[in-house]
Amino acid sequence: MEVGNWKVVTTEGDKIVSDGQEASEWILNKNFMRHVGWGHFDGKPVQYEFYTGWNPKTKAVFQWAAGATDGDYGITQRLGTYDPARHAWTSRGSLLLSSGEERTDFVRFNLGEKDRITIDFTECRHGNQVLPDAHDTFTRAARVAPPALDDTPGPGHEHLKPIEWLVGDWSVRGTWADGKPHEGEEHSGWVYDKNFIQGAGWYKGRDGQRIDYHFMIAWDAKAKKLLMAHVDSEGGHGTGTATYDPQTKTTTSRRTAITAAGEEISLDQINRLVNEDTFEWTGTNFRIGEKTLPDVKLTFSRK
Repeated sequence: MEVGNWKVVTTEGDKIVSDGQEASEWILNKNFMRHVGWGHFDGKPVQYEFYTGWNPKTKAVFQWAAGATDGDYGITQRLGTYDPARHAWTSRGSLLLSSGEERTDFVRFNLGEKDRITIDFTECRHGNQVLPDAHDTFTRAARVAPPALDDTPGPGHEHLKPIEWLVGDWSVRGTWADGKPHEGEEHSGWVYDKNFIQGAGWYKGRDGQRIDYHFMIAWDAKAKKLLMAHVDSEGGHGTGTATYDPQTKTTTSRRTAITAAGEEISLDQINRLVNEDTFEWTGTNFRIGEKTLPDVKLTFSRK
């Protein structure tokens, strides 16, 4: 897949069902691609963004996406293989809707032509319902701007509203186990009709190297849990689910991630609200591969 600005036309047979645009760029030291687009879904205007990256453990390309229409939102996950001889990436895709219903399909990206990309969607299902095959055509376009959202809260907002205290501009401080100071910043806000919390930040690792990251928080309507996904400038990526306790004002999650070297990272994570301008982040049971790391406690202070 190539970076740039694209016109996107979706057809089902001879019928055009969506006419939109997409802009894609490299992010986080070119470890990932970010695609922001808009078009139509089930006849309604939709806005979305995809993150594309490499999973060195499974030797596969993954995509993770969030998007929203008026009164609905979806979370997409894809994982598949790239065939350099055929210039094609094939994957299985899953779209989880705000209702908890799921759409699945087989996706083939055809990347062999200059300034043109096509995508074939086959074996499309909505639960047990068979849906028509679809076809996307991407052609180069001039720089474009997405239409404005009216920012009316969607169905995901009510589930994320209790953790709205995570939203804001933060200064992050703590101490590593060897006594070295931990420092960083984080910035987050509501996106896509307030169905998601999206953020970005940076911190200095145990070796003093700066690491930048992007993250997204959504409500998984099927699992009835918070869903968190992140990517970072060292090539790491991961997802996790969390629960929220309104009495203690804490989110608790088990997070897993994959490093650029293919090692698995796992940890238990707790966010606890201290007051309206402060929350604490605690990471325990840290493991990278077979190595156990010390616990970490950080304080987020509103800027």
